[in-house]
Amino acid sequence: MTLSVVLVDDEALTIQLLTHLINWQSLDLTLVGTASNGVEALEVMEETKPDIVITDINMPKQSGLDLIKQTKTASHQPAFILISAYSDFRYVQEAMKLGCHDYILKPIDEHELAQAITHVIEKILGERQIETMIEQHDQELKRLYLKNYLFSGQPIDLLAVRAEDYPVDFRHYLVLIIKLQYQSMEEFNKAGHMSQDHKQKVERTMSGVLGDTGHVIFDYHQEAWVCLISQVSPSEMGHLAKLIVQQLQEVSPLSFHACFSHVYHTLTDLNQAYEEAKLLTRYTMYLDTDTVLGFSYNMDSKAFKELNTESLLKELHDSIKQKSFQQAKKVLDDLFAVSKHINPEALETIYETCYQITTLIQSTLVAQDIENDETTRLLKTSYEEIKQLTDLKQLQAFMHQLLYVALYDHDHQDARYSRLVQDGIRVIKTKYQENLNLETICDEIAVSKNYFSYLFKREVGMNLWQYLTEYRLKKAKRLLLESELKSYEIAFQVGYDNPSYFSMVFKKYEGMTPNQYRQKNVIK
Repeated sequence: MTLSVVLVDDEALTIQLLTHLINWQSLDLTLVGTASNGVEALEVMEETKPDIVITDINMPKQSGLDLIKQTKTASHQPAFILISAYSDFRYVQEAMKLGCHDYILKPIDEHELAQAITHVIEKILGERQIETMIEQHDQELKRLYLKNYLFSGQPIDLLAVRAEDYPVDFRHYLVLIIKLQYQSMEEFNKAGHMSQDHKQKVERTMSGVLGDTGHVIFDYHQEAWVCLISQVSPSEMGHLAKLIVQQLQEVSPLSFHACFSHVYHTLTDLNQAYEEAKLLTRYTMYLDTDTVLGFSYNMDSKAFKELNTESLLKELHDSIKQKSFQQAKKVLDDLFAVSKHINPEALETIYETCYQITTLIQSTLVAQDIENDETTRLLKTSYEEIKQLTDLKQLQAFMHQLLYVALYDHDHQDARYSRLVQDGIRVIKTKYQENLNLETICDEIAVSKNYFSYLFKREVGMNLWQYLTEYRLKKAKRLLLESELKSYEIAFQVGYDNPSYFSMVFKKYEGMTPNQYRQKNVIK
């Protein structure tokens, strides 16, 4: 970093001497001005904003000490080195009190001056490094506060998140989520080993498309990048989102979907905007071809709510038919998650949905022919009684109780997963040695790729490809312990055509290489 210097002395010969005495370039310094007294120096300093001022003490009009005193109230504070023919300690003492960095006596010693300048440079650069670190830390803290508020809706403290601290206009903003979509085992593995450089490349691509638009992009989290964007309309955001996805496909071997919220107008709605965009990402499962979904762009609120309730009701109906309490409870909780930030005028939809669920459960209870006080009361539940539950938490607790009475006693007899997920697991277990992809699995069980991926993760609790990886490694560990096959032979046996990659995946999951696992576990 080049620093600038101003020389001040009423003797032209001294100025000339200083100019040629020091090799300014070797010290990474630039001489930006000279002055013959303090008054003239103030004008030069105001114009050039030097980092260092080397000045004489005794000068006409204004002394070097008075010059330092006058700059104490200025916004720009250079570092001072005083030069004087006076060795009186009182001058030295006053100069140090004023914050002068060094005091050099005339005649000027070249080595002494160079040493003083070097010390000043080190001090300035050290202070600036500390200032930069503090500023970066402060910026990171501000991002952390905003991220916490985005994800939880709760600021770390009441003053932690201030709209003016961010390059986003919170009077007109939306939340965009760029989410990974896995179409193959290869994509899942690449995402699992995504380097920091790759993540940053995605962020740079996003930022490049957004350009001068006010935005904040948060770090990769839970298979997605979340971005706040201001002063764009839904149609403009739809265009930008498509560009982002297209350009990401060019720089990354992974697949992406983009989903964005309605436009919001206050910072207090930040978490609601995020939850809205997050919910929308779950429904890309019904649209295998669209890579961008956005409110007021290609998805309106009414259609979204209908999509939510209709799809969830269908899943719930299937779960109730299978008498699976755990699965039905998951679907019910998803339904209430959709309703978390529902507008008051849309509350009627929730009551109607809950009543439809109630009638489904009542039909199940009638078919079971179970008579007790609890079932009798539930069978008599009416729409009016449900509407009396004005708190969503009360309504959710009531619906849980309905499911418990109707299904829980039978849960241990049921299949653990839905028929579709069971079929998918069957394909994995019979074809794990092949180069499986999502299209092959879904074609065999006749289901939408995105919908099956969503259903599998929700029911099994892990990604389809993570399940396949763990199943392959389970088979590999058995072969390591029960056969004498080489590590590379086992890799081919369990579906990996690259033994080195198999070893890397094995070590990631088991904390050791295949050969180390064999040596540790084989009983000799």
